[in-house]
Amino acid sequence: MESGSLDSPTRIRRIRCAILVGRASDCAGTASNPRNDSASSISYQFASFSLDIERGTLAAPEGRIIPLRPKSAELLCHLAEHAGRVVSRDALMAAIWPNVFVTDDNITQCVTEIRRALGVTGAQLLRTLPKRGYVLDAEVTRRNSPAKPPSTSSELAQLTVNVIQPGIISHRGRFTKTAHGSFVACFDSCTDALQCSMRLQQNVASAEVGSIPERRIRLQLGLHFGEVSLADDDAFGQVVEVAVRLCERAEPGTILLADAVQAEIGSRFEFKANDLGELRLPDIDHPLRTFQLRLPADTHAAHGALPSGQPRRAEVPAVAVLPFRDLEMPAGQSHMGDGVLEEIALRLATLREVTVISPTSTLRYRDAVPDISRVAQDFGARYVISGSIQRSGSRLRIRVLLSDAETAGIVWSNIYEGDLERIFDLQDQITFDILATVAPQIREAELRRARSKPPENLGTYDYFLRGVELLRGKDIEEFNRAHSMFKKAMQADEYYAPT
Repeated sequence: MESGSLDSPTRIRRIRCAILVGRASDCAGTASNPRNDSASSISYQFASFSLDIERGTLAAPEGRIIPLRPKSAELLCHLAEHAGRVVSRDALMAAIWPNVFVTDDNITQCVTEIRRALGVTGAQLLRTLPKRGYVLDAEVTRRNSPAKPPSTSSELAQLTVNVIQPGIISHRGRFTKTAHGSFVACFDSCTDALQCSMRLQQNVASAEVGSIPERRIRLQLGLHFGEVSLADDDAFGQVVEVAVRLCERAEPGTILLADAVQAEIGSRFEFKANDLGELRLPDIDHPLRTFQLRLPADTHAAHGALPSGQPRRAEVPAVAVLPFRDLEMPAGQSHMGDGVLEEIALRLATLREVTVISPTSTLRYRDAVPDISRVAQDFGARYVISGSIQRSGSRLRIRVLLSDAETAGIVWSNIYEGDLERIFDLQDQITFDILATVAPQIREAELRRARSKPPENLGTYDYFLRGVELLRGKDIEEFNRAHSMFKKAMQADEYYAPT
């Protein structure tokens, strides 16, 4: 859907796409809610403004929160650290875009956004010195505030890696940036973007079911459609700015849609969005007609809110990914197991044969020998991936197991060994093996389970699996029987489509 591009060395291209902006916050407002000042750790105070380094937001003198794009926030932080001194363009490029080729336009975009955020005093506070650079002409005070609760920060990071990123990837989206509890993603179609938004709200709500109510993390999502510019890990343009403002206005657990999204989708989705009329958004010249989508209280009920005539997947087996046990790992290096776990969950979420239970929900099993039957009971999982990681000198030993929760039997296991300095190669090998092995192993196990069921107990997915098995035959009779199984699958679920 590209509508044009600049010369490739600039790494800037313009495309027409859907932009999804999300922000995570907990019910107590301490995860990443910019309206809660107690969550900040370090801030710069200047000219009655307060720059929150942790979140990359700017508080105006009257208390209004002004969000900044990550690169703009980094640039303003760098100028604040060198307040009163001229910082050259080359120095800014080296600090904000290290080892990446960018043009002067990137700095200009950031400076323009910062000055707009600073209002009428913007040009006086952030001055341009021709052929020399930029200076923040203000007295800056560095202030420490109470830090965020570590548990919330950790949970938010886990939720991003294990739920949000896989959810966007599985809907053919791509990150342009993620920072300060917020993220921006691009989609080639509004259908993918809206489906992703709805599924993210469902999955985050499901992952947080067991959390303490006042600490439960929720998403605010804003969605717009139009032409944007992409440069490396950044997206910018009016469409992005509108999506950011929509995200700010969205209530936790809801999705705000610009009228361009509603027009692009038309009647393809069977959902009732509340028409909020025309809203005036900060720094947006014209009022924007906006729609609010609030999912049902029962997150699973929203599975029915798919496009009219759009096939959906039948229930497929769920896989719970448990934290790896650390065996004799030196202090401070237990994160290695988390890295492997996060990569496994991210890659596993791309498989169509399974539904992944968020590792965020399984943290209670850290450093404990898992009771597979208990895991199945707690999460409704049919399969469990567990493992351990151990270090001896410069060598690592990682064991990975795939277990059938109903039989408590081991479906597949492997042991990986390698040098500590090649941990990422080892991690890639493990995730590659899991992608190549887990789906076929689960499919074969499900085939065996389907064969053992009497016909009256077969579900949609079972009929589909039996049909796949019969297609391996070589005569017309087996082909006809396969056709019959697929037909029964569709009769059991008229929207079913194997994907």
